[in-house]
Amino acid sequence: MSQSGSEPGEVDANGNANDGRTDRGRWAAGPLLAPLASAGLALAALDAGSFLGLASALTVDAALAAGAAMESRSLRHTLPQVTRRAVGQCALGVERDITIDLHNPSGRRLKMTVRDDAPTGWAREDLHVVLEPYARATKTYRTRPPRRGTHLFGDLHVRVDGRLGARTFVEPAREEVRVYPAIASGKSALKMQSLMELGARTVRRTGGAGEFAHLREYVSGDAYRDVDWRATAKRHRPITRTYQHERSQHVMLAIDLSRLMGAELDGLTKLDHAVSAALLLAFAALKNGDRVGVVLFSDVVHHFVPPGRGRAQYKRILDATFDARVGDAAVDFGRLLYFVRSRVKRRCLFVLFSDLLDEDHADHMIEHARLLRQRHLPLCVTTHDAVTERLVKAPLRRADDVYLRAAAIDLTRERRAVRLRLKQMKVPLVEAPANELALRAVSAYLSVKRRL
Repeated sequence: MSQSGSEPGEVDANGNANDGRTDRGRWAAGPLLAPLASAGLALAALDAGSFLGLASALTVDAALAAGAAMESRSLRHTLPQVTRRAVGQCALGVERDITIDLHNPSGRRLKMTVRDDAPTGWAREDLHVVLEPYARATKTYRTRPPRRGTHLFGDLHVRVDGRLGARTFVEPAREEVRVYPAIASGKSALKMQSLMELGARTVRRTGGAGEFAHLREYVSGDAYRDVDWRATAKRHRPITRTYQHERSQHVMLAIDLSRLMGAELDGLTKLDHAVSAALLLAFAALKNGDRVGVVLFSDVVHHFVPPGRGRAQYKRILDATFDARVGDAAVDFGRLLYFVRSRVKRRCLFVLFSDLLDEDHADHMIEHARLLRQRHLPLCVTTHDAVTERLVKAPLRRADDVYLRAAAIDLTRERRAVRLRLKQMKVPLVEAPANELALRAVSAYLSVKRRL
């Protein structure tokens, strides 16, 4: 690609105005060049040994190539301006329109194709556009983010077609895009609002520290220090101040990143569902005035956000979890317990998002949940294993189905034993289908909140 060193608005060595684009593109064959060049084969076929047909074919092809080169060269001074509007933030699994703006700054009618270098796994399509002289246009294509985390949109690849020649160039448009879990849309938002209205409770008491609530008439037993003497003098009867005490607590969210969380349910991994549930619970707890923190772990602790309050804390939790990835390691609940004991001193509601796939895995978790109860209040959250249930009830059509059903029955029995042990230890368990996990987790949190 040829490069120009002149600044925008200046005139280069060839006397051409510079519009700011340093890349004038590469030569390419136009749509008619190949069909017309192949017609020269017919002339070569008429050659009867005199080489006239071959010479005629070469002459025609040379003329076509020269014409294509000249047309391609003329297109380099009429290239369109192509930009992608900022994509910004996206939500996992939610369709998003990507908008491309085009401008033809020349007096020539341009026929072009634009291909966006979207991240791997994102749907993309070629945009075919015809721009009249000096015209502008906007084109969109729809895509759906397949994974959480940070993704990179690359450059825009543009091809401008003439008849014989064409010009291709690359428009720089690199942009990092963050894909967050989709946790507050549609029916989920409505259910979340109703849960919050039902479960978010505060206690109003007379006396002590707290936030002023309202004035009321004095009743026997009220502390004299709570009498509002100015209001008493104004109303000519004793008036008492009441204060509002919030039932505030600490909430720690522990998210398992081990390999068992990589299994897919409803098109997303168990980790995707756990992260969405954890973020929704964090939002609810912060809305209720609680202090919320998060720890991401597998065989080691990957990330820790100490408990805090407010919008800034939710942003810190979101930044820590939106790009969490499943690893190859097994889970180590002992290391998690040691870390929590050393870093989280105050008693808290400890919400563990993990998987209860088999009894060995769950036994390890249950043993440490028992130790965790000595200082904190544990709550286990896991996805319901609908696949295993379907295998238990599926008809037996082949010999392999017998083995699948036997394995499913064993797994179901193990999970039932895990539930029973957690119940005996008085450790609450939330086990819900993937699409209901977030709301069920919030409901369990509010239930605990009401009992405090």
